[in-house]
Amino acid sequence: MATIKRTVTVDLGAATLAEGEYLEYLLSPSGGSAIWEYACQDRALAHSGQTWYLSGASIPVSGPLYILDRNNGDPDIYTVRMLFAQTAGYRLQIRKQPSGLTIQDINYESHDPSSSFPEPLDVTRV
Repeated sequence: MATIKRTVTVDLGAATLAEGEYLEYLLSPSGGSAIWEYACQDRALAHSGQTWYLSGASIPVSGPLYILDRNNGDPDIYTVRMLFAQTAGYRLQIRKQPSGLTIQDINYESHDPSSSFPEPLDVTRV
């Protein structure tokens, strides 16, 4: 079984989003190419690029935007699954905007190209 080194700087484990707030995701590979998947409990989400956003409503952003599909107070789990076939490491940063609060800032390292790692985050619209 592949060993993945997970180094946590910040991991709040959950986020709440009120009206006007959104999450900004940034996934940075450490050399090579990023191969990753993004999904919630109910659906797989298409992905492109290394920056994307999650919000309760449509907002003007400079990258892909995904809209929460749950009602107020009903949490959902959004997961980024990183594959290590073409890179030995990633840094995942999730910030709550517009406040800039860091929700997650985690580094991952694996030297096994067959390994993958899921990083979940509970998100609730309030």
